[in-house]
Amino acid sequence: SYVRRNAVMCVFSIVKSFGLEVMPEAPEDIEQLLLVEGDLSTKRNAFLMLLHCDQERAMRYVLSMQDQVSTMGDIVQLSVLELVRKVCRANPGQKGRFLRIVFNLATSSSAAVCYDCASTLVSLSSSPIAIHQATTAYVTLLTEQSDNNVKLIVLDRLHEVQKHHKQVMETLVMDIFRALSCPSLDVRKKVMDICLGSLVSQRNVKDVVALLKKEVIKTLGYEAQGTEGNLEYRRLLIRALHACTGHFADQAQSVMFLLMDFLTETDQTTA
Repeated sequence: SYVRRNAVMCVFSIVKSFGLEVMPEAPEDIEQLLLVEGDLSTKRNAFLMLLHCDQERAMRYVLSMQDQVSTMGDIVQLSVLELVRKVCRANPGQKGRFLRIVFNLATSSSAAVCYDCASTLVSLSSSPIAIHQATTAYVTLLTEQSDNNVKLIVLDRLHEVQKHHKQVMETLVMDIFRALSCPSLDVRKKVMDICLGSLVSQRNVKDVVALLKKEVIKTLGYEAQGTEGNLEYRRLLIRALHACTGHFADQAQSVMFLLMDFLTETDQTTA
C-alpha cells in the first residue's frame, strides 16, 4: 500500500505539472484503482487526483458510490466533502444531487467529518432543514468533545449561524446550555452570549430560568467553593437571570427569593 499510495501521488504530480496529455489514460486507471483499493490513504490520494484532474469522473464515482460513502473512512469522506463544496459552488444546480451525501455524513462518529459536514451545509444551503442538521452537528461536537479549544471553535461557528438563523437555533437552546457543564469560564461566557443574545423567547424562557437557577445553586455547594472561577461564574449566572427577568417580567417571581439571598453577599459585584 505504501508503494501504491506514493505512486498515485507521483502520477498526480506529473499530470498537475505537465497536463493530462502526457498521461491521458491516468484518470481511467486511477478510477479503476479506486474501485478495488482497500488502503484508505491510497484511496484518498486517488480520489484527490480525480478531484483536481478530472472532476467529472470524480463526480460520477461519488454519485455511483453515494450509499457507501458513510463506510469509506474519514479521510476519504473529507475529500468527498471537498468535492461537494467545489462542485456546488461552481454549479449550484448540483446541490440536490450532492447534499444528500452531506446529510448522511453529518452524524458521523468522526469529529472532523461531523464539523466539515456542518460547515458545508451552512455554506451551501439556507433551508431550515439543512441549518437544523448543521446546528445539531455543531451541538453534538460542543457537548461531546472534551477539548476546550474545540468547544470554543464550535461556539464561534454557532455564533455565526445565530446571526442569520436564530429561529432554527432557538429550538436547540437547551442543548447548547448543556455546555455549561464545562468548567472553562471562556466556554461558559460564549454559551451565555449565544443563548441570551436572541435565543431566549416566551416559549423557552421558563426552562432557561430553571436551568440557570440550578446552576446558581451548584455554585453554592461545598465542592464548588474552592473551584477556580466559581465566583465569576456565579456573577455570570446572576446577570443572566437578571437579563431574563428584565425581558420576561412574569419570571421575576420565580427567582426573587433566590436572588435576595445574595443581597448580603460579601462580594459587592454579586450583591
